[in-house]
Amino acid sequence: TPDLPAVLDQVDRVLVPGGMACLVVMPPGSWWEHLSWLKGNVRMARRRRKGMILSQVEGKEMTTWYYPSSTVRRHWKDWVILEEHALCLVVPPEHMRKRFLGRERILRWLERVERSLSGWPIFRTMGDYFVIIMQKPID
Repeated sequence: TPDLPAVLDQVDRVLVPGGMACLVVMPPGSWWEHLSWLKGNVRMARRRRKGMILSQVEGKEMTTWYYPSSTVRRHWKDWVILEEHALCLVVPPEHMRKRFLGRERILRWLERVERSLSGWPIFRTMGDYFVIIMQKPID
């Protein structure tokens, strides 16, 4: 969405006090995309900095927007953060999984590492996505 705060306003409007919202957001930075710089793909490494890009999903063009967790935290400053963690911090994103075919042992190890690190404050928004679960205050 080009206007995440407007979406957050709508969620706030329909959610009952004490209700919870779980958001999965793509942040403006991703380790996996930064690693593409090592392969000479500077465009891929820097694409999230623009805040939005045009993507191809199943042959159709769509706009993808990137937001830092601070956008959600600031907008819902009175809400309680119940959980926040990274997705695809060290586990490769789906579009890169084919490189790990036949390497299930490595993937399982990466999954264990991700489970142990993804909630640490320094890492929780460095994945390809971040999850934030928040509870609306009770009036």
